[in-house]
Amino acid sequence: MPGEMMKFEVEKKDNIAVLTINRPETLNAMTSGPRTGPYERSRVDYDKYWRGLFQDLKYDPDVRVVVITGAGDKSFSSGADIKDWGARELEWKKAGRRPPKGTVIEEGTTQPFLFLRALHKPSIAAVNGLAVGMGADLALACDMRIASEKAWFWWAYILRGMVPMDGACWLLPRLVGQAKALQILMTGQKVYAEEALRLGIVNEVVPHEQLLDKTMEIAMQIANGPWAAIQLLRYTVYCAERQSFQETLDLSMLCANLEQETIAEGMIAAGVEKRQADFEDK
Repeated sequence: MPGEMMKFEVEKKDNIAVLTINRPETLNAMTSGPRTGPYERSRVDYDKYWRGLFQDLKYDPDVRVVVITGAGDKSFSSGADIKDWGARELEWKKAGRRPPKGTVIEEGTTQPFLFLRALHKPSIAAVNGLAVGMGADLALACDMRIASEKAWFWWAYILRGMVPMDGACWLLPRLVGQAKALQILMTGQKVYAEEALRLGIVNEVVPHEQLLDKTMEIAMQIANGPWAAIQLLRYTVYCAERQSFQETLDLSMLCANLEQETIAEGMIAAGVEKRQADFEDK
């Protein structure tokens, strides 16, 4: 239903949670909620839904990796529902008024990306088709991106007269460099799967029918690894974005001191007993 708040379908299995955006009639648009009046969008607590979802995943001991994808064969997510958004803007314009905040958009739509990065668990986007605007930013906010050969990204914000507001201005330059990010964002050019791979936006491009299998294979490999070390590794890598080299070395050494049990198992298995390390419950 147009305007209905987007909610993920969540499936948890084998220490992996798969979150699926299932709104194929809107190409999996990320809409914040229905209207409550002629001009007003409902104050449905979009922020509360996302916060609750990721808090549940963060503290679920049986979830070690989160995979995000879109339903169907065409779309990861088309981002904001621009048909509904445009209709609301037109209604305000015809009424000779402006929304209280100047536009119909609500600040709460930016919060999900913070919750995802604060998950403290690895996240992988399985990009199965188009990823536009907020949808492209949702993929960027994940730790890794595996793309179908049919996938493509489109930061179309500038074509709608707006600055990217859901993380692209921070996330994209860190992947492709400042100059290339500015070109992509200022021109609104589409980035198809193979170019996304060349630029470093995605980790791998795989045949469309193999996308979820390949993504789950990577997720399972991570989920079966030494769990404390996986979490500390993720934390250390993100801390390095704002630390000096020396500070990152110091943090890495601190992590090693916290990982004595897993290090012992890994070294004995590889160096002495010549077997696969058993990191279960470590």
